[in-house]
Amino acid sequence: MKNIKVNPLFFPVLLIFILLGYFKEFFLSFATLLFHEAGHLFMIKKRGILLRYIKIEPFGISINLKEDFYKNEKDEIYVAFGGPLVNFIIAFFAFLFLNKSHFFIYANLSVAIFNLIPAYPLDGARILRAYLTPKKGYILSFRFLVMLTKIISAVLFILGVVILYKTRFNFSYCIISAFLFYNLLGEKNHTQRYLLKEISEYKEKNKDIEKMPVKYIAVNKNYPLRKVIYELSYMRYHIFSVIDEGKIIKTFSEGEIIKGLIEKGGRARISDLY
Repeated sequence: MKNIKVNPLFFPVLLIFILLGYFKEFFLSFATLLFHEAGHLFMIKKRGILLRYIKIEPFGISINLKEDFYKNEKDEIYVAFGGPLVNFIIAFFAFLFLNKSHFFIYANLSVAIFNLIPAYPLDGARILRAYLTPKKGYILSFRFLVMLTKIISAVLFILGVVILYKTRFNFSYCIISAFLFYNLLGEKNHTQRYLLKEISEYKEKNKDIEKMPVKYIAVNKNYPLRKVIYELSYMRYHIFSVIDEGKIIKTFSEGEIIKGLIEKGGRARISDLY
C-alpha cells in the first residue's frame, strides 16, 4: 500500500460531485480513466519496468516510474498504447451489453481517441516519438513532437474559438488547447536532461553490449559535437564518419564523441577531436 498515494483534493472533489447530483457521471468518468491507466500499468508490469508509485488524483490516477526514460523504444510503445487499447475493448463490450447511447461507451471512446493524438503529454506523442527515435535519435524526435504539439494546440485553439463563437457556450477545444500548451512548459528542460542522461549512461551501455544494431552517420568536420549527441538513442550503437571532399577522413565511435564533448565542451566541433 505504500506504493499507492492519494491526492488530498480527491475526496473534496468527490463530495462536490455528490452534492451536485453528478455522482454517477463522476463514477463512470473516473472508472473510464481508471481502466485507461490500468492498461498502462498492465504493460508496465508485463515489460518488467520498475514502478515508483501510483497516485489517485481527483480525475483519474497517475503512474510514476523509477526511471524518467524508457531504455527500449518497444517498451514505450507497448506501455503508451496499453491505455487506449483497454478503453477500446471496454467500449466494445459496453456497446454489446449496454444501451448504444450509454455515456460509458462514449467516455471510453473519447478517452482512447483523445489520447492517441500525437501531442504531448498524450500517449499518441509517446508512441510516435518511440517510433521515430531509432531513425532520428531521441532528442530530435522529441523536438519534432514539441513542434507538432504546438501546431495541434494552435489548430485546436482556432477551432475552439470558431465553435465558441457559433455555439456561445462550447469552449472545450480551447481548454484542450490550453492543456496541451501548458504541458509543453514543463518539458522545456527535457532535452538538456536527456543529453546529460545519455552521457552518464554511456559506460552502462558499454557493459551491456553483446549484440546491438549499429547506426552509421556521416558528418562534416565543422559539425558541432553537441548536435551529434542529438542523434543518439539507447538501443543502438552509433558510428560517425567525417566526410571531406567526398571522402571519409576519420571515424569516431559514440564513446569518443561523448568523451570529446565532456573534455572540450559544448562549443567544440568534430574537427577538434583530431
